[in-house]
Amino acid sequence: MYIKMGFMRLKPDYQIELIPLLFQSLTNRSIPHQELLMGLIVYALQYVKIIPNMNENIIKYGLTDQPIIRNLFLNFLLNIILLPYNKPRNTTRTTQRSYIEPSQAPVDEVLFSTMDDAPSKEAEVFKQPYPCMNEQLYNRITEAIQTDDLNQVEKLKVAILKFLNGNIYSENDIIFHFVLATADSRYSVVLAAEHDIKRLTVAVDWNSMQHVQSLFEFFLGTSKTIKQQNADLIRNPSNTRIRLKLYSYLLKSRTASTIFPHAIQILYESLFGNSTNVRIKYFSLQFAQNMIQNAELNSLVGVSKLILHALEKILITETNKTHDASRLRSLTYVLIGKLSYRVPKLFSDDIRLTQQFFEALKIEDNECCLNIQEALTYYKFFFLSHNFSQNSNIYPSIKRLNLNGNTHLSDYAFNCLMTSFPNIESLHLLDIPLRSFINSNESRTVLTFENICSYIQKYHERIQELTISFDSSLSCDTQLKRLFIKIPTKLTYFHIDGTLNVSTLLHFLLLFDNHLKILIVGRLKLDHTGCQPLFAALCQYASNLKKLCVFLNIPMHFSATQQQKIRFPGT
Repeated sequence: MYIKMGFMRLKPDYQIELIPLLFQSLTNRSIPHQELLMGLIVYALQYVKIIPNMNENIIKYGLTDQPIIRNLFLNFLLNIILLPYNKPRNTTRTTQRSYIEPSQAPVDEVLFSTMDDAPSKEAEVFKQPYPCMNEQLYNRITEAIQTDDLNQVEKLKVAILKFLNGNIYSENDIIFHFVLATADSRYSVVLAAEHDIKRLTVAVDWNSMQHVQSLFEFFLGTSKTIKQQNADLIRNPSNTRIRLKLYSYLLKSRTASTIFPHAIQILYESLFGNSTNVRIKYFSLQFAQNMIQNAELNSLVGVSKLILHALEKILITETNKTHDASRLRSLTYVLIGKLSYRVPKLFSDDIRLTQQFFEALKIEDNECCLNIQEALTYYKFFFLSHNFSQNSNIYPSIKRLNLNGNTHLSDYAFNCLMTSFPNIESLHLLDIPLRSFINSNESRTVLTFENICSYIQKYHERIQELTISFDSSLSCDTQLKRLFIKIPTKLTYFHIDGTLNVSTLLHFLLLFDNHLKILIVGRLKLDHTGCQPLFAALCQYASNLKKLCVFLNIPMHFSATQQQKIRFPGT
């Protein structure tokens, strides 16, 4: 009692001299006495002038021979940094959605525990809860520092940060003091914290389980699965300001994105909880991306339904035509595509999302459409997966299949796709060089012309658009004549990427008999007759042609005059 009353009356120099004695007095004391003495130490810290990297400071204040007392003191300093400047009002009865631990609830309860359609439960809550603290802890700390004056609390926080900045303790011991201080509402505290936050964060391993558990504890509150001896040791979930700062380090941690169910809790709290905003939602989607990319497949499969449900909910709720909502939807589309790449079985029995993607292409803005197209490239790998091919005839409504650039496409994968898509009318295989016959062992690695030819001949009556490329070793003229043994009566769009003789093209025009509307030829090889026969054939057999794109390949031994006449006969 005498120390409590007389210490603050001493001159600052005397207070500084007594700090080591107060440290020594902390041993074998009760918690209230320890907190009282530590409160006096904190009061004196505002007068301490620390010169960084001095061994004398470590001897005086480092408590190197007392690790338990050192941790107790650092935790006390952290609680002071978390002190709110305004004490929350009294508790009131209000309706709150109670979050359920995924590890302690069925899947249905987990899915809806923090969403708008969750069942309401009566609970006593604070309108303004103590972030990362609780009421009992708040009362103990304010009693220990013997003040609730806002300006004095602000000065104590700044003094603590300057004291910790003296390299007395390791970066791992003090990193969260600075991280949480950057979320303070007073500029002087934030400025003091940001002075060295970059230096500290570089020196810290954010994949360490010690730091990952601290990130979870401050973000979500003290885990309900951990039994606490005292109720005042339980921490409430953080507020919006703190969560914005914590996300910078959650996204740096690969380990944090692979620990379930806490990673799922963070995702749902950020997207559908009370303490959230647009920025937090966007960070949470980035965190979900880390989960999809970093988690082991077995673990990811177990939570994939929860992730997908959250992503679908974003597409349903974020429908405003604002830039922020568009960014959220854009990233959500990409994440669904990446999830389909890693867990294709989750999508193999449901066409709903695929249809939703194609519908969104009609109404979304340009940036969002680009992200949808990126998502569909991941879907392409899903379409080629074994799980997808096991479910035949599940996508009968898909009539256009674009596989351009998929160089890994094989006969085996192509046949599986065609089985799953039984009503294809438009087939695009650009930039996939077709080879000729191969060994049966290679059917899972190479796409051959013979396989494509067999398919086209079998379904020639329904094919309306066709894009095809040839390997340089194949003769386009011979192969294409084999391709169209039967007349494709509905073919209106034809794009061939290969070298074609003009005589073969004349043969096709005669065969198609005014059906074509668009014709693109990669390389047309002219002979001595030039373009005159081609123009005549176009007038007679391609009267419905709306677009013609032909890249001429004139023999090099022709003179410039001959080349001119070949291009423009009659000049």
